[in-house]
Amino acid sequence: MIITNYYILDDLKNYAIDHLLYKSENKVVDDFIRDTQINNLMDMMEFVPYDQFKDIESEEKFSKAYKATWIDGNIQSWGRKTIDFKRNGPMQVILKRLNNSENITSMEILNFLLKIQLNIKTKHHIFGINKCYGITQDPVSKNFIIVMNNYPLDDLIDNLLYKSGNKVVDDFIRHTLINSNLEARIMEFVPYDQFKDIEFIAEGGFSEIYRATWIGGNIQKWNKKEINFKRSDAITVVLKRLINSKNITSKELNEVQYIYFNCNIS
Repeated sequence: MIITNYYILDDLKNYAIDHLLYKSENKVVDDFIRDTQINNLMDMMEFVPYDQFKDIESEEKFSKAYKATWIDGNIQSWGRKTIDFKRNGPMQVILKRLNNSENITSMEILNFLLKIQLNIKTKHHIFGINKCYGITQDPVSKNFIIVMNNYPLDDLIDNLLYKSGNKVVDDFIRHTLINSNLEARIMEFVPYDQFKDIEFIAEGGFSEIYRATWIGGNIQKWNKKEINFKRSDAITVVLKRLINSKNITSKELNEVQYIYFNCNIS
């Protein structure tokens, strides 16, 4: 039998999973977690007892997601001398509650909840990597809770950025936020009162062109500590008014999509 700092083989792997890690006592959850452990023991999910978390506090911007301190922290490596896992120690994590999950009865339901709530997109060009450490369970409500290192992508987009109120426009912007691999100048809806010194420049076709100052400026990067964006501050921009676009359709947004990708690539 060969043991290294990076992986454990066969019998010892099974021993570590079965005897050194906690179980939720819910067969569906435990089988799901065990599958991740068997396939990748050093980068796996685990069940974490709820009393391993302290300083649990909600963030006003997010519903059903909380900041907390994980007392022992996640698994870092395997201790050959101690025959046990070495852990990170106290670390900040995010807890995302799965509503009405106390009676999960099938792997399909659990997978569905995980994909919807966590958005299983582990790396994003603005928000960085979101790693799922495991699952815990509220001892009172019995709801299961996802343990991760950042807020879910859906929560960040839905709670930190403005919406236009037009479903076509908001869906289009949301698509670019989730799927674009561009590092900066991401598309967003900007309230009109964020612009000042608006000056008409020209008119042509179905549009009018203006110059303006964007007071807050565009997004530069993500500030994980403050859970918000860092912006450029006031910048000069060009506004292109689309005439008769009050009821714009997705087809008419093709021009916007073309301008967006070409402006960011050049």
